[in-house]
Amino acid sequence: MSKKPPLQNLGFKWWEHVTELFTQYPILKWYWNTFASTAIVVIGNLLFPTMAGYALAKLRFPGKKLIFTCMLTSMMVSFQLTLIQMYIQLAKLNLHTIWAITLPFLSQTMFLLS
Repeated sequence: MSKKPPLQNLGFKWWEHVTELFTQYPILKWYWNTFASTAIVVIGNLLFPTMAGYALAKLRFPGKKLIFTCMLTSMMVSFQLTLIQMYIQLAKLNLHTIWAITLPFLSQTMFLLS
């Protein structure tokens, strides 16, 4: 049985690939974009659905039943069906930033708290 570490048994130099990854590609920027978009979606989904759920549950205002019906109807439509249409709308708005990733997901849990 070999006493070499498992990475040396693979036949390549692992550290060279890691250094190439961090020097040739902007992987740290990719990690930052992932973190930032996740943080925006989580914070947004903690704030907005809570306020909408409270307004629909406790307050009385005209159009409340219509808004609630629209939210329930939107629950019945699969997210995958609306994905292409959202992409087209965001492309028409020239929104090629982190907001194009986060905006569609900010409305995902809006109906769960109502």
